[in-house]
Amino acid sequence: MTSRALLFGRSAALAGTVAALLLAVSSQAEESAPLRAKPAVSLSEVDNAESTLTTARVKDRDGAQLGSVHGITRGANGEIKTVQVALDQAPATAGRSETVVALAAQDMVYLREPNIILVSITREEARSLPRLEQ
Repeated sequence: MTSRALLFGRSAALAGTVAALLLAVSSQAEESAPLRAKPAVSLSEVDNAESTLTTARVKDRDGAQLGSVHGITRGANGEIKTVQVALDQAPATAGRSETVVALAAQDMVYLREPNIILVSITREEARSLPRLEQ
């Protein structure tokens, strides 16, 4: 598979996740409150990224809770390169209290309302990533 096909596949999967999550959020909204969903944006478009993203919940491509933002790494150009995510309910290793992995920012989108970062991988894929030293 070419890198272009892989990128399209990831983008399509992420778009599907965004649509499913927006539908779930809208179905949970009160009938009297109109849906005011904002579009998903890339992490590079988030104002005050460090303070904004560290309060966001991180969800996998199926919309399941994945974890919380532990930190952000920027490249030389200032763009967000990776987001370190502390995985929920992941088994602790070597006496550590939490498992933190780095996820590529290009594989994520941010939903301002309801303050969620969606990633294009599953919980199992995230747990199989190398753990970061703390």
